[in-house]
Amino acid sequence: MTHLPTLQHILKDLTCNVILYSVYCLPEERTFRTDLIDTLLNNNLIMHFVNEDMIIANRHDADEVEKLLAFAKYGEQ
Repeated sequence: MTHLPTLQHILKDLTCNVILYSVYCLPEERTFRTDLIDTLLNNNLIMHFVNEDMIIANRHDADEVEKLLAFAKYGEQ
């Protein structure tokens, strides 16, 4: 999945915190996922993942989400 216009709009234009059901709602493509996470962090926003009870509020949190995705062999390696 390379195109998530609503999520992009929320992070880049509305600059709002986001609640997603799961980390697996993030794009599979690492470059696109990284771009969204960088936008999130640059705007001092928080992304919540309900199913995993995780958040991304800083770079360490983002790395933990990436570890989980890598463990599950999700997206590009």
